[in-house]
Amino acid sequence: MLLPPGQIIHKDLNTSFTNFEKMLLELRMNRFSGYIRANFWGYEGILILDAGKIIQGYSSERNNFLLGQDAVIHILKKASERDGTIDVHALSNETAITLASVLGATLYRGEEEVDGRGLDTIFDMLETEELTGYIDVQFKGKKGLATVFVLDGMPVESVIMSNSGRVVAGDVVYQKILEINRLINSLIKIYWNAKVEHIREDEAFLLPAASTPLLDFWNEFVAVILAEINQSLKKTDFMQLWRSSRAEVSKTYSCLDPINGFLQWEGTKFEVNGIVPASDFSEGMILSLALAMQGIPLRRRKKIRVGKIVEHYKSVDGKSEIESAVPDPLKIIVRIFKDIV
Repeated sequence: MLLPPGQIIHKDLNTSFTNFEKMLLELRMNRFSGYIRANFWGYEGILILDAGKIIQGYSSERNNFLLGQDAVIHILKKASERDGTIDVHALSNETAITLASVLGATLYRGEEEVDGRGLDTIFDMLETEELTGYIDVQFKGKKGLATVFVLDGMPVESVIMSNSGRVVAGDVVYQKILEINRLINSLIKIYWNAKVEHIREDEAFLLPAASTPLLDFWNEFVAVILAEINQSLKKTDFMQLWRSSRAEVSKTYSCLDPINGFLQWEGTKFEVNGIVPASDFSEGMILSLALAMQGIPLRRRKKIRVGKIVEHYKSVDGKSEIESAVPDPLKIIVRIFKDIV
């Protein structure tokens, strides 16, 4: 598959001197659509953004392939290493969405299955089947390569590379590919994505200056349990206990490091200073609060009115608009107050 070149914003930025997360946040502020490509020896990572939001990730390293949120997390970690390069390519919204839809596509029709068919016939078939994927074309006689990206059966973007390595794309290229195919025998493979799933950034990550249901949930949850805990404690400083427990769990969940983490509790809410995977945040929060609870003498812990906390959440009407992004508060209460409920 040839990636569409689009408009090259950055080329060969060295990861040793590039703050990748800062660059990603700036692209978000500018509502950038396109892709970021991170390259290291034996590694390639692709992040696709639409209107500034991450909608897909793909990571390939020594035949290990990741797609979606796992790929994004791996790319963020990889991009902090030294001696890699970063390219940034702007695309139209439609092309960015199409590229995000076809990453990870699998073989649909091999060379033998489409041998003898012209591309015109193949595109008619794909339109009828409403296929989302891409077609790879290898022109015989070392005449070059081409890729046509298809969304719901309709060609969206076409890319061609000559035998000299020059890459061009656009509507004119689509017609050129059809013309060359009529004159030169070609090896054609069709790839498709049976289930198109884009990342929902609000569910997957926390980002600076962006309110999400998950962040709102945890800000409220901490406030609710603190109100009950503080009524039961006298000399014990729960906030200091929690700070120490965040430092301990930060060995696994670095975002919660009370000094250097991307999440800092500022009196009544969290301030987000970087890109944080939502799953890391929630699991780290549960572990750190449970650990802090263990620092309270058992006699005092038993005085905490856990039932009041439970009643608060049982009385909340309705559910979050993004249910999967918000944990079940009752299950969290059980894990945090496990020896007194």
